[in-house]
Amino acid sequence: MKLTWDALIAPTDVAVFEREVFARKPLHLGARDIPASGLEELDGWRRLLAGQVSRSQGARTVVDLDPSKSAPSKGLSPELAALLDAGGPLIVNGVETMNPVVGQLARAVAAGLGGRAVVNAYISPYRRDALDLHADDHDVVVLQLQGVKSWTLGSKIARGLAHSSLFVIDNASVSALARERDSFRSLDIHPGDLLYLPRGLAHRATARDSLSIHLSIGVFRSTGLDFTEFVLKRLIGEARTRDYLGHPHAAHDDTEISADLDYIADRLSEFARDEKLRREFQELRRRAAGIEQGET
Repeated sequence: MKLTWDALIAPTDVAVFEREVFARKPLHLGARDIPASGLEELDGWRRLLAGQVSRSQGARTVVDLDPSKSAPSKGLSPELAALLDAGGPLIVNGVETMNPVVGQLARAVAAGLGGRAVVNAYISPYRRDALDLHADDHDVVVLQLQGVKSWTLGSKIARGLAHSSLFVIDNASVSALARERDSFRSLDIHPGDLLYLPRGLAHRATARDSLSIHLSIGVFRSTGLDFTEFVLKRLIGEARTRDYLGHPHAAHDDTEISADLDYIADRLSEFARDEKLRREFQELRRRAAGIEQGET
């Protein structure tokens, strides 16, 4: 069975989703017909995590999956074995790289939302949060695998969050502002359910009654900042851009520096309007989303 975005969000129409849901509001979809990945139970995670190395991230334990370290015969590290026996809390990054079904799911969501997709898993024991209240700088599609997760969802979208090296935001401030000004509702999701969360929506997930496992598919659709960075890299490649500007002392003639700044401004405009570069950027976007040439 090939997973497609159309099937994943049915009966919601793809065009309706893009026009009325995407980047605007969350969408909860009941149990989906998705093939079993083998990760619905902890035994599947014991096999997947054999040979992997964990690290600490605050009070949580994180595994960044590395296919080259997969060693079923080696077994789990004592720390990971103890964590899985306790039902977490554990975060596993890059699940799409080591599970074919999850990889297919990630590709379907990437093509549907038009961006690069990565998949993280959250294994949470009874009454534990997967993460504290926060808002992501990218869209997320959640698939519940085991147990029930209670989601706390905000009602407002923090506009302007972007995943870019050119833009840094204080997540703690965003969360604090949401606590102060947002209103929240609760939503339970069950095994097989999908939940779409737009970037900028404050949220928190808590295991309700027992062990909970969910996949979080993060999708990074390009923004204007990505095109800005794409253009800047071309400009940085020109030696003249890296030359010294004139001396900033007021006594010095500004004619030379004005010429240099005019050159930079002109070149930026030329690069940004270059049709060949625009086509190259669009092709990079399509590849990141796994969209073939000519596909709509």
